[in-house]
Amino acid sequence: MTKILFVCHGNICRIVSALPYLFDAHLRLNLHRLTFYAFTPSQNNSLDDLLAEEETLRDMLGDLSISSAEAAELLANLPPELSEERRKIVQQALTLVGKVNYFWGGKSLVIGWDSRWGRLTEVTAAGSPTTGTFRPYGLDCSGFADWVFYNVSGGSYILGHGGGVISQHQYCASISWSQAQPGDLVFYPEDSHIGIVGGWDAAGNIQIIHCASGLNNVVITGKSGFTSIGRPYYYGE
Repeated sequence: MTKILFVCHGNICRIVSALPYLFDAHLRLNLHRLTFYAFTPSQNNSLDDLLAEEETLRDMLGDLSISSAEAAELLANLPPELSEERRKIVQQALTLVGKVNYFWGGKSLVIGWDSRWGRLTEVTAAGSPTTGTFRPYGLDCSGFADWVFYNVSGGSYILGHGGGVISQHQYCASISWSQAQPGDLVFYPEDSHIGIVGGWDAAGNIQIIHCASGLNNVVITGKSGFTSIGRPYYYGE
């Protein structure tokens, strides 16, 4: 008989045998009790359908092709004179749009898709309201930027050289907003957040690719909140 694993605390349970990011939105995880439930044949059939969809979703999310229409449009509208190196940075950043959760302290020096993404993991990094909770593993803002440059460089370059946003900013030359090019980096005040310039929308507004805690994913937004911009030494310009 098909069985499915729930993790429960009091009357609150979460399915953990299916993709964790599908069931994380409204339930808290507390590893106090593990419970197995057996289902009727009809329920088993429904579970089989769910688990079949899980494999499809896992394949889809693990695919690093650009699946977001917004991301594809941004890539298609990059300036034709943009250097190939910058184009690769933007393209790599766009592969994760809508696919990877925000996770406080989340890092990845993995070439390609990180198999840990989406799996329930305890937040161990201090300094966040989420510390000590279990969430689908993903990236924080600096982890996202590091992953992009690490992948484009074939694993030879870590943007922050082992540090967070402050360190990443230190490896950039300050420029004005009028000098912005896709692939440059933008920062919140006091280096509390980082994003990658992705280009411009049809109205000429600059677009930023970043892993945002408030939106719990890799997203494309305007420049709201970003107050400074830097040119990574990575480009050698």
